Amino acid sequence: MPPDDPEPEHRCAHCKYLGAEGFHDAAPEVRGPTCRRHAPVATGGMMSASRTMWPVVDRHDWCGDFEHRF
Repeated sequence: MPPDDPEPEHRCAHCKYLGAEGFHDAAPEVRGPTCRRHAPVATGGMMSASRTMWPVVDRHDWCGDFEHRF
């Protein structure tokens, strides 16, 4: 189980999965780096166009899948 408050170097800013700048479909003003750890998430549905997107994260976020960049 991941710790409640990891060491500062174990945050997205230092993770090898941190990707390019992106935005959130439902709120285009929400911009930030993306997480490339897992496959993109499908969005949309029957009443809207569907597409895939990488989750937008904050450089200070963290998760249990952290791996240091080399």
